[in-house]
Amino acid sequence: MPQALDYFKKSLAILPKNAPVLEDVILSSFGENANFEELETFTTMGVDEFPNAPEFWFYDGVVKSARKKDSLAVVSLERALELNAGKNPQLAQVSFGSLGNSLYNLGQKDSAFANFEKALKLNPNDDQVLNNYAYFLSLEKRELEKAKTMAEKVVKKNPKNATFLDTYAWVLFQMGNYQEAYTYMDQAIQNEKEPSGVMLEHYGDILYHLGKIQEAIAWWKKAEGSSEASDQLERKIKEGKYHE
Repeated sequence: MPQALDYFKKSLAILPKNAPVLEDVILSSFGENANFEELETFTTMGVDEFPNAPEFWFYDGVVKSARKKDSLAVVSLERALELNAGKNPQLAQVSFGSLGNSLYNLGQKDSAFANFEKALKLNPNDDQVLNNYAYFLSLEKRELEKAKTMAEKVVKKNPKNATFLDTYAWVLFQMGNYQEAYTYMDQAIQNEKEPSGVMLEHYGDILYHLGKIQEAIAWWKKAEGSSEASDQLERKIKEGKYHE
């Protein structure tokens, strides 16, 4: 497959106006170790060469979101939805979900949640949308019962997915269910080879609220230096106290 992908890339350098090949390259390049900087060159090629194709605008939005270019991601995703105009419900559904993520990152929270609702109306069983919507609601401490229902639904289907377990644990934490939050956060840590800074810090936060102060500080220290850690992490470690 890598050899075929390399061949496709070389052919695009010669003949970029080949939509099927370009789409194959983009789709084949997504994955756990995706090079989003390189991918963006192909999604940009897609929207430049095929400006009326909503699929390429969607791919471009997803890649720009992954590269933390959320303002540009919103432009591409909204263009995908405009061009699609409901013709492809699946494309609309994933576009609404991705748009919700970028809008939340830009601080447009009500608009983000409205787009998650649109995505779930088209597919109420989208695990990623359910998870992200639940997590963002938990961060805002809004509609926590609704967030719990969504996160629980995802965890039941994916009992070993560390990201989903972390979300459910954090919803429970925000609801004050610290012991139950610990149960799921512990599972998240156990099921993740390299827990993120967010997971490590969350684990410490939960342990702190269970009265396990020294253990909490130890886990906070494990999260130290992570770009994903909160801006309160250093203060937590220094004072040995939880801060929101």
